Amino acid sequence: MPAPLSQTTGRRKQAVARVRFRPGQGTITVNKVPIEKYFTSATHRMLVTEPLRVTNTAESYDIDATIDGGGISGQAAWGSPAACAPSTPSSADRSSAPAC
Repeated sequence: MPAPLSQTTGRRKQAVARVRFRPGQGTITVNKVPIEKYFTSATHRMLVTEPLRVTNTAESYDIDATIDGGGISGQAAWGSPAACAPSTPSSADRSSAPAC
């Protein structure tokens, strides 16, 4: 397994997610389970993947997330800040960055 391109932590209420991004085909695993099996609700999957769709990077990275605590909705909400990590521009470019 290649070294992570980026590692980040996202928090929402009592949920904590540790997320690793690697160059890949867009595979997302949560607690070693495919995202479709972990988040059975389409709404929760949409929350997790929305930042990747907005930044057009949904098929550029493989994402491994370890989530603990909170309820399923709090766990799904980690996606918004955490998924922006690899595409976050440098401080000089932030004015033109999409708001993730």
